[in-house]
Amino acid sequence: VYDCTEDEQVAFLKTKGGNPVACLCFSPNEKYLAVGESGQQPGIVIWRWNIAVQVVTLKRHKFAVSQICWSPNNKYLVSLGHAHDPVVIVWLWKKA
Repeated sequence: VYDCTEDEQVAFLKTKGGNPVACLCFSPNEKYLAVGESGQQPGIVIWRWNIAVQVVTLKRHKFAVSQICWSPNNKYLVSLGHAHDPVVIVWLWKKA
């Protein structure tokens, strides 16, 4: 994670599974970063990015997560699968 205002890297986040990153999205309250993976059995890794801690990994997609978006209240996360996994999932992510 790079801070453009300070012109420095502030964190380095690596998923436990090591899958390539396909997409990412900061939560509206800027506390969380959701990272969608590609590859077989990809996950969506939710980070407390400012302290570099993985909060949860969500798994339901089969090939890749092509897009993710938070609800305005940070309660839900919506993900869209790759073309070979055309599924939209609405996650109540703190219960996962």
